[in-house]
Amino acid sequence: MVSEAEFSHDESLEAADANEAVTKGPSRWYAIQVASGCEKKVKASLEQRIQTLDVADRVLQIEIPQTPV
Repeated sequence: MVSEAEFSHDESLEAADANEAVTKGPSRWYAIQVASGCEKKVKASLEQRIQTLDVADRVLQIEIPQTPV
């Protein structure tokens, strides 16, 4: 689980990156570990940050893996 301090630090790094020119290249995948049951909340938070930081052109999609029970 990501702490608030780490999340704030990441946000400032993302803001700095958003101000730089977007480089064209292959997409990169990232995995985020969250507490069980918080997946939708984290996805909504990430989507809000994408809009706030205006980096929608850099984030292609956010997936929540589902395993059949």
